[in-house]
Amino acid sequence: MLNIFKFLKREKRGIGIDIGTSAIKMVELKGRKGCIKLSAYGEFQRSIFPNKQSFQSGPLYLLEEEAARIIKLIKNEAQIKSRKAVMSIPVFSSFFTTITLPSLPKEEITDAISFQARQYIPVPISEVVLDWSILKSKPPHQNFGSGGKKEKDRNNIDVLVVAVPNEVVNRYVRIAQLADIELSALEVETFSLARSFSKEDDSSFLIIDFGANSTSISIIRRGSVLMAYSLNFSSARFTESISKFLELEPKKAEELKRKQGLQDKDTIAPIILPLIDRIISEVEKIVDNYRRKQKKELRIKKVIIAGGMANLPGLKNYLEEKLKKEIEIGNPFLNIKTLPILSPVLKQIGPSFAVAVGIAMRELE
Repeated sequence: MLNIFKFLKREKRGIGIDIGTSAIKMVELKGRKGCIKLSAYGEFQRSIFPNKQSFQSGPLYLLEEEAARIIKLIKNEAQIKSRKAVMSIPVFSSFFTTITLPSLPKEEITDAISFQARQYIPVPISEVVLDWSILKSKPPHQNFGSGGKKEKDRNNIDVLVVAVPNEVVNRYVRIAQLADIELSALEVETFSLARSFSKEDDSSFLIIDFGANSTSISIIRRGSVLMAYSLNFSSARFTESISKFLELEPKKAEELKRKQGLQDKDTIAPIILPLIDRIISEVEKIVDNYRRKQKKELRIKKVIIAGGMANLPGLKNYLEEKLKKEIEIGNPFLNIKTLPILSPVLKQIGPSFAVAVGIAMRELE
């Protein structure tokens, strides 16, 4: 008897959990690469937390039991049945560096990276979990009679090294256990963002992710992360500035920021523009420093903005004017099949769900 069902591929499912400073987000996707569908999503905002402290008030601090309880709540409300999930780690809880190695046999690369990383990681290697990816690898090219430095450089490889303190990893593992989650992987959120917004081309772009605790800047090329930086500027800091200068309650200041943004040229814009200008200055420095360090041209095609402030009125136009680049408000749901009725909502919340979507996509690759 012919069993036709054996030819049908079972849909994979991927669950991504983003534990942010001011909210926890969860996304479930199903399908496969090229045909991904949104199965469920959920979010719990800090404003309705019973405990008003944030889940993360620094690189190592997590309210583990509270985070686990919220994850269970979202999972139940969104009717997510699977226990297997991937969690993201914020950029400010990790260390990024790029190192250059000579061309080595594959089995020697790991030891070489561990040895070299000691020079750049500000804590003992025994206290971190190391991960790495090769950014550039060129095959040996024999040029008889030339020799010299240029020929040696041709055979070097650039490696992006990421280190996460063991304590951070252990805390996420404990949260997963408390939430009855089978943790399949942990991923630094920069890689999740890159996966959410990358297209199948050779272009390079920047991601500015405005988080509640920090702002991260990532350089992406051909879908790969070249470098990531964390800045001490956050959406909460913008709200605090408005609250302080206008003598308003933080809740009211947040409402004014979200509703009026840079379009209020008399009241709100003069307060927050200096902070935005400092972020722009840092972006320019980061790109220039990368070019100098790598000794090569980096052509940024566009800048994608993500996080809770991406929809700030007037921000997109202001960044375009200052950076002289195409600015795109990130929408990770753009190439994911969703119910048409959800499109307006998903477009609005998309920038802040980019990390959760990206880590869920990981499981479908």
